[in-house]
Amino acid sequence: MATKATILHDVLTNELGPAIRDASIVSLTDGIDMLATGTGTLEEALDTVVGRYHECLLVDKAPWVPALDVDTLVRMARITRIIRYFTDLYIEFRIQHFSHALDMPRGDWRASPTEQHQIAQALLRLQIIASIHHPAFATQPIPDYFFAKMVGLFESWELEQISEVDQFIFSLVTSFRPLDKNPPGCSFRMRDYYSDFYYQEYYPRLGKFGAKLMAAQRADDELVGKLRTAPRERRAKMSGCGSAYSWLGTSHRWLRWRAQLPTPAASLELLEVSAEDARDSPTDPPWAWVHAWDGRKVKRWEDALVPEPPAGGDRHEYRRVNDLMQSWRWLGVMFWDRERAEELLKAKVLEGCTTGWLGSYLISVENGNLGAGA
Repeated sequence: MATKATILHDVLTNELGPAIRDASIVSLTDGIDMLATGTGTLEEALDTVVGRYHECLLVDKAPWVPALDVDTLVRMARITRIIRYFTDLYIEFRIQHFSHALDMPRGDWRASPTEQHQIAQALLRLQIIASIHHPAFATQPIPDYFFAKMVGLFESWELEQISEVDQFIFSLVTSFRPLDKNPPGCSFRMRDYYSDFYYQEYYPRLGKFGAKLMAAQRADDELVGKLRTAPRERRAKMSGCGSAYSWLGTSHRWLRWRAQLPTPAASLELLEVSAEDARDSPTDPPWAWVHAWDGRKVKRWEDALVPEPPAGGDRHEYRRVNDLMQSWRWLGVMFWDRERAEELLKAKVLEGCTTGWLGSYLISVENGNLGAGA
């Protein structure tokens, strides 16, 4: 059994890299009843789980997780199969776009192990958030507590990566729904995704949704192509819908309103690494993040990357930079190694992504001279 455990551990480490830390937490939290953990209140149960997760994330070198028993590793292997399925989907969707829709031919690019590990890590973290969220966290005052605990686990660049795969899974569910030949028995209202049983069942429950997609793909070998060309990828705007994950899409509002941080919450501190020194590693800020902020550290992600200007500000410049940011996010630049990211920045759609393009815009907004240096 010890030999089997060692082999499984090595295989998972090869498949996930540092994200094996997150897979170990998913194996413990998948399907967990937070009220049945025997730790007292819901807040105390959350403290226990988050504390365990925090300890895992502190490990900063291989073997990443300690020796584990075979049963735990088998559960992790099942989870990894689902995560790799969605990782491969993400890569296929984006690289197909690079090859056919951008102005510059990209050739037959293959994702590197580091790129695969980054995407898998973000997907695993999204699944952990879904697993440990309890319906009671949707009622006051607990959302503040849940938000603070989750945000405290990650750096802004990690939250941005989680937000991007969250948007991908949401849009994938949206695209698959009309193609599903065996949908759940429920009515669908376009105005309210979150009350619809289909979304409650499959978003962002990657285990259930993955099984559903795999079965549909076996019955229709053209399914992935249909998903890739379907009208989809609309922004998953969470605000005002009561979703547990609203803070993934509205960091500026949550940071000010929920956490009551000073306005503006930019924290434009210098990082210890420059774009020239940035490493391709799932445990370090991606090259594209360091490049976009020119080495500055911020507490922002998703729509807060490009804040709206004050009254009377330059709306044209806001729209220009916001559109640039949306393309930058959709192309997944945050997940790619430096070489690929630099190639993508040469595409016309990302024209304007010069060194510090996000940082310069934010400084202009905060200094009241929007447009200067953006």
